[in-house]
Amino acid sequence: MNTNHNFSKNFECIYYPAIVKNEEKAIHTLGGRMHLSEMISSFNGHMDLKFRPDDPFCKPTVGERVNVTGLLLKLRIVKKRKKKSGETVSVVPQVLGSVTSWFQFKNMCDYQYLPVKLKPSSDNPDTTAANNTVHGGDNSTVHSTDNTVHSSDK
Repeated sequence: MNTNHNFSKNFECIYYPAIVKNEEKAIHTLGGRMHLSEMISSFNGHMDLKFRPDDPFCKPTVGERVNVTGLLLKLRIVKKRKKKSGETVSVVPQVLGSVTSWFQFKNMCDYQYLPVKLKPSSDNPDTTAANNTVHGGDNSTVHSTDNTVHSSDK
């Protein structure tokens, strides 16, 4: 058994509340590398995550710092194919270092209202933002630029 341990390195863990397919985009939603480094090194105990970081209307969800004692493991799966007996699978663990704290995003995100970008309809090129009306109260009217939502209660 390989006893390759390295307890001298300390790691901070982030439980990212989504499936990460692009690491750079995930880091960008946390504010970028510099901001991420500042958040981890500060002791304020929270981290902001914006799912749409380039949108000024996006409200962040907040992750809280939790102090823990743990290990960061790297598991390497080795598959050996033998002709007669089949496939043999072994797992080789390696301790990369200790985890001193992690950030968890347990809070629900706020409901967010996105601004509507109106485009002229192909059916009616004169459709502009001034032509769209929304009324409340007893006379409710909703008009849409794409001619799919029309409602009127009079």
